[in-house]
Amino acid sequence: MKVDYAEVLSFLFEMGEVFSRRDCGLILAGFRPLPSERARYQFARRLERQKWIEPVGPEPDGRYRITAATVRRLPVLRPEESWGRAWDGKWRIVSYDLPESRRRERQLLWRALRARKLGLLQRSVWIWPHPVEPVLESVLESTGVPECFVGFEAKRVFLCTVAEVVTTAWDWKEIARRQRVYLEQTDLRDGSLRQCQDVAALVRQARVESSAFQSAFSLDPLLPRALWPEDYLGPEVERRHEAWRTVARRRWSELSREGC
Repeated sequence: MKVDYAEVLSFLFEMGEVFSRRDCGLILAGFRPLPSERARYQFARRLERQKWIEPVGPEPDGRYRITAATVRRLPVLRPEESWGRAWDGKWRIVSYDLPESRRRERQLLWRALRARKLGLLQRSVWIWPHPVEPVLESVLESTGVPECFVGFEAKRVFLCTVAEVVTTAWDWKEIARRQRVYLEQTDLRDGSLRQCQDVAALVRQARVESSAFQSAFSLDPLLPRALWPEDYLGPEVERRHEAWRTVARRRWSELSREGC
């Protein structure tokens, strides 16, 4: 079975700054069986050769940490960073015009903008609360669609409120549904972590939690606090996730010491 190294490293990053070669092997066992201690060593060496991790201290100790470059590449979701970003009171409004004869290109643009979580205010009119030029440049680069955008900055919105703009531009009903799924998922309770008898079981549980957490925010634009809609569940999901991580780290430490 092919292993996603980023997923393994994300778990190591979440559990602690420094880890051993044996820790790498114990975690990998949650993804696939390891036949021997030599396989653990080879896995750690492979990560080191590819500069995912780097040794800490003398070589015989077999201690590692994730490199700074790896940390930047890891798909770690941190909603608090986006929520804490200040809003300058300006909407960036983007529109494009492609005829029906270029439907495929229109679909590519729509999907690319939606993937970057811009809000769809109305047909072909998108909004975002932060500078949007870098986003548009990446969209054009990824889609290959000729430049056909026009953009505006709007300090004042009339005929509707800011709250109405936010409510219209994103699908908050579906966002709330996905976040409720996370909050109501019984196998993500702290008790399930305490029942893990080895690191492999803990890793499997962590993969379930990580997938559910990612899904909870998969459509969420993570707007600044000033723009949060009423009854927004994002902070409760984040609080539950952080509580889960705290218990998971404690259980990881216990199991790692026991060599399970």
